[in-house]
Amino acid sequence: MIRGSVLCEQYAAQAAQTARPSQISSPISSLGDPRFSQILTRASNERERLSRHQVSPTDLIHSPSMVTVNSNAWLPPSGKNTKTGGISATMKGCFTTACKNRLIGLLIGLGIAAISTGVAVGVLLTRPSSLTTTDNSACSSLRWEEYGVVVAGNGTSGSEANQITYASDMHVDSSNAIYVADSNNHRVQKFMPNSSIGITVAGITGVSGSNSSLLNYPTAVTTDADGNLYVADSYGITVWPVGILNGTRLPGSSGLGSCYGIFVDADKNVYASYTYGCVIRMWTPTATASTIVAGNQICGLSLSQLYYPYCFTVDSLESTIYISNYYSHTIMTWQLGATNGTIIHGVNNTDGSLQYLLRYPTDVKRDQQGNLYVADAANNRVILYCSNSPDTSARIIAGMQFNYPLSIALDSNRNLYVLDSNLYRVLKFNRIG
Repeated sequence: MIRGSVLCEQYAAQAAQTARPSQISSPISSLGDPRFSQILTRASNERERLSRHQVSPTDLIHSPSMVTVNSNAWLPPSGKNTKTGGISATMKGCFTTACKNRLIGLLIGLGIAAISTGVAVGVLLTRPSSLTTTDNSACSSLRWEEYGVVVAGNGTSGSEANQITYASDMHVDSSNAIYVADSNNHRVQKFMPNSSIGITVAGITGVSGSNSSLLNYPTAVTTDADGNLYVADSYGITVWPVGILNGTRLPGSSGLGSCYGIFVDADKNVYASYTYGCVIRMWTPTATASTIVAGNQICGLSLSQLYYPYCFTVDSLESTIYISNYYSHTIMTWQLGATNGTIIHGVNNTDGSLQYLLRYPTDVKRDQQGNLYVADAANNRVILYCSNSPDTSARIIAGMQFNYPLSIALDSNRNLYVLDSNLYRVLKFNRIG
């Protein structure tokens, strides 16, 4: 009588005799059957035992005889028990052809299952992780220096190259150069990294006007990927190509009211927020007029309306606009082509200083992980909302040193820039975590 699960041992003996070493040691096989190494050990022992009795493991498969089974032992067809530790001649050929076929089918099935399981696990282990907006642990570890350093303006109003006066907007380009819409000086100043001296790149200091070389209280500024400059003032939106002193007015942008935010996407579509018109408009590169992409031109608190939209940002891949809705104390998203927006941060028509409330937000920026940064102007702070997290988890990441921050920006390292308009300066908060 052979003790233990002889079926398992016979299967293992057959596998050990016929399988190649690479198959036996295959990690895919081990993944498919965690008992595989145990089976192989038992198979080796069984082969040694069978050889001592001059019985081939394949003889046990190829015989047309039948065998009966109970939970403890296998009995030969004659009904006579064999000696413990030995195998009688009647034990040879204890399987019919049908039983043999079933066993072969079982072996094939186990092999296929092992390979399938191994491939599936391999895919899961080797598949690269995709970029998502749900890495809240990474967001919660973001830290910036407590106090910012002045990188533009010197804290006093004036028209010198190192001064700005009641600036309305700011933009940081891919080279970390800072552009400031220096409203009361009727110009745009460009501050190169590590330089406190601004270069006038649009307008003439102290001279206002409506022609192609002048500005009149510029209120918004940005650049596109090629370095072309876009500036909004009281006469419309003007584009200054790189190296050109005279700008070109964007068609149909005159007479639309005050614009406090501009965004240009990778396709050179131009978006602009018209604060007192309560809409956001868009120009395609070949357009002769704008189309309204958010708001219905009636200021209000319903989801189909905007209430003094200030600065904003656009996620072109998701066709979504993120809007600082100034007078409703909220941040809204608006899908391009939609007739309604969605409030994602703040409480509609409710302002406050608690971390889940806003008070006259003026700007919103979004990083590559989907986290949002908000200039909470009347609370003199910058709030970070981690992606897919509730408002109660919002964090104040900069504050206590501002006097009405109007605009914010991030560079490629997520260093934070804040336009502290009433104190005539731009502060940079270096990221430290």
